[in-house]
Amino acid sequence: MAAWDDGLIGLNAACIEVFGQAITHTPAGGELSELSAIFDCSREITTIDAVGVPVQSYRPVIEGREADFATRPAVGDGVAVGGINYRVMDVQPRGDGWLALILRR
Repeated sequence: MAAWDDGLIGLNAACIEVFGQAITHTPAGGELSELSAIFDCSREITTIDAVGVPVQSYRPVIEGREADFATRPAVGDGVAVGGINYRVMDVQPRGDGWLALILRR
């Protein structure tokens, strides 16, 4: 299992190096911190509505290493990418030490 984990860590680090962008994270009531993370301006998100029908929408998403955030992101936190401000609408742990932050402008 260690070989798989080491390979995944190396692959994720390479993704940050190639695709990472400067991100500013401001926790509600906290101090601003900067990190490098992967930003997708329009990811397809599928949710299930109240009657069980799948609903597709497009949302900006940031994915990054949880350890790179000064404090763990939470719903309501502020994030800035390329001078554009967003709010964190959902935090989804990926299970490998990374987080996906679903954003709203």
